[in-house]
Amino acid sequence: MKTYIAVLKTNAILFWIWVLIIACNRAFDVPSVNTDPEIPVNMTIAGLKGRYQGYGIFQKIYDDITIAGIVTANDRSGNFYKQIVIQDETGAIPVLLDGNNVYTSYPVGRRVFVKLKGMMLGDYGGTIQLGLDSVRDGGYLNLGRVPVVQFDQFIVKGSFGHTVVPRVITPADLSTNIKDPLQSMLVQFEGFQFADRDTSKTYADPEKGVSAVNFTIRNCERQSMVLRNSSYASFASLKVPSGNGAITGIYSIFNATPQLFIRDTGDVQFLQARCGQEARVPLTIAALRHVYQGANRALGRYIVGGTVISDAGSGNIEAGSVILQSGSSGLIVDMGGSHTYHTGDSILLLLSDADSLISDQGALKLKTNAQFEKPVPVATGLIVPPVIKTVAEVHTALSLPPGDAGNIESTLITVTDAWVAPGFFLGSHTLNDGSGTLELYTKEQAAFAAAMIPSGNQSWTGYAGNFNGIKRFYIRNTKDVTGFVPSVPFMLLFSFAGVSDKTGMIDPTPLPAIHHLEVTPFKAVGVSDRSNASGRFSFAGWPTGAINGSDVFSGVEDEGRYYEVTIAPSEGFVMHLFKMLFTLRRSGTGVRQVSVRSSLDHFKENLPVSADNKNVQVVAGRVLQINDASTTDNEGCTVTMGAEFLDLERPVTIRFYGFNSEAAGGTFSIDDVRITGSTR
Repeated sequence: MKTYIAVLKTNAILFWIWVLIIACNRAFDVPSVNTDPEIPVNMTIAGLKGRYQGYGIFQKIYDDITIAGIVTANDRSGNFYKQIVIQDETGAIPVLLDGNNVYTSYPVGRRVFVKLKGMMLGDYGGTIQLGLDSVRDGGYLNLGRVPVVQFDQFIVKGSFGHTVVPRVITPADLSTNIKDPLQSMLVQFEGFQFADRDTSKTYADPEKGVSAVNFTIRNCERQSMVLRNSSYASFASLKVPSGNGAITGIYSIFNATPQLFIRDTGDVQFLQARCGQEARVPLTIAALRHVYQGANRALGRYIVGGTVISDAGSGNIEAGSVILQSGSSGLIVDMGGSHTYHTGDSILLLLSDADSLISDQGALKLKTNAQFEKPVPVATGLIVPPVIKTVAEVHTALSLPPGDAGNIESTLITVTDAWVAPGFFLGSHTLNDGSGTLELYTKEQAAFAAAMIPSGNQSWTGYAGNFNGIKRFYIRNTKDVTGFVPSVPFMLLFSFAGVSDKTGMIDPTPLPAIHHLEVTPFKAVGVSDRSNASGRFSFAGWPTGAINGSDVFSGVEDEGRYYEVTIAPSEGFVMHLFKMLFTLRRSGTGVRQVSVRSSLDHFKENLPVSADNKNVQVVAGRVLQINDASTTDNEGCTVTMGAEFLDLERPVTIRFYGFNSEAAGGTFSIDDVRITGSTR
């Protein structure tokens, strides 16, 4: 009996083991079917996007709508953040998901069904998206992402292994219309490449100094597209390819800028030779100028040679630039930085698609990236002979189109028998040869800006160009002008250090010694017989006419009461006077007003004055007026000499008139008189 029971127990155990084995075998033996769920789809993606009303008009979806699409992009590489992009036969749309590694559930090629009721349509910079409600980020309204716990509520997983063939397009097929059917679709551009200057860079910033990096990629027809890569992408530190080929990605719009996002570097098949990898085409400067047809123009692989006729050493052209001439044609070349090329160097420019011809305020200019395509020096010390032109001929030639062979812009020319009014070279002047006028222009940075223009008719060598409708002429240095004699600058300082109440009406301080200049000491005329203070010229006895606390005056200058100093050039030299600076001071009842005159007009008119001092103002008639409450030194008083003080061969006397004193015993003092000028 016991044996029978044991047998039954054993058989029971064997039976249940057999059942379990059969059950396990069935689970493994029957694979899941790669099929889609039976969910009715009642709207296309294009139909859904067609319901969107416009930029920033977020719309909640209340209808029972279902769309379906194939996943074309996800967060696997990190270039798409917390989203998938799905596409059907009519269009594509991103779906925002608040989860990490969503690619594990929604790999590329999987069909998904999106139940839209309760979701929201919105846009980011013009790209329509699907999300859940809206959130405000500062002043911006963005779509919220679907939480992980609600993924299955809105997104139903379908079958795997579907292939979406990218649509081959060109930039011309794109628009910035928010309802462009290509928006968010998988597209492909053919024959594209990175710019020469970018081929040494990585896809993005692996150090994450910036969140994303934009590249402008182009095809050989110069059509361009913006490629945007996240610095958080797994391929951010990889170097971009230097070849040419096809690129695939998701097309989107951001604030009216079309841009492309790749999914990983497999989307970039730049395996072919770059545009124009054949030998550079030689061009003359004349032919290069002819390439410009009224609009800024990117260039290709050319080689252009010429001789430098002006460099940046003189400061009269922009830093990093040269003027290059070949034959009868010239061009401004902006190398974008410092360079070591000088007048007389013959160089070859190796141009690429990073270089361009532009109009810079009316002047044709070649912008070339010298740090990548360095000009090759061929020879030095060459001389380009200038062509003699009249001003009228220069006007006619500069009025021709930039590509016209007769346009002499940026070529070396000489205008003979022409004159310019005396003055400093700095700024704008009029060059006149009787046939017409040109603007002679010298930049502030030019080494000769403070030199004096020679008087009389001279020959002028330089180059001409257009500047905002003005015909300009530029010299390179003072050697370009016949008759130029260098000036020696000077600064006369009258400190009155020797003055005291016992020294009388003439300043006993030793006079400053200036080469080629003769100076008399300051003296006081018609006032008290001695200074009432030491270390400055301070006398009483000035015309009255002021009342304490009032700015109403009744007095005028007395032509018999003044301070004066006389300056003269040595025999055989000429003198230029530029400015005079001095310090004013009055006693409590002293003069309120001061004027300055010269012997050039026999002391008839007041000279132009200014004051960089809160206690001194300039009033009508070029008069310096001192505040009633001011009884201390007032620095910053200035007399500006005009053109009549240039090229002087005779002495000049300067007089200071004090008037409108509050009392006869009130004083007027001057100190630290500085006169600047030059002799030659």
